[in-house]
Amino acid sequence: MAKLKTLTERIRSWAHGTGKYATAEFKWFTEEGFKCEVLPVKGGGWIKGRFRFRLEFVPDEPEVIQPTDPKSPLADLRSHLDV
Repeated sequence: MAKLKTLTERIRSWAHGTGKYATAEFKWFTEEGFKCEVLPVKGGGWIKGRFRFRLEFVPDEPEVIQPTDPKSPLADLRSHLDV
């Protein structure tokens, strides 16, 4: 399990393209994540879990959704029925 210090060292090494983690495939970039432990500020001891990065693209201009015709192809036939 990695502590935060180890994690930050690996990220720094990867970002600068140096060290043994420069070209490694990191588990924290996968859905599975990377096993680690964190120490909360409020105390209570180390908490085991997984650390993973998620990258999301948000376009500057939102996609315009074209309105669809809410009428069913059968709506015209139904309008002529006396039900």
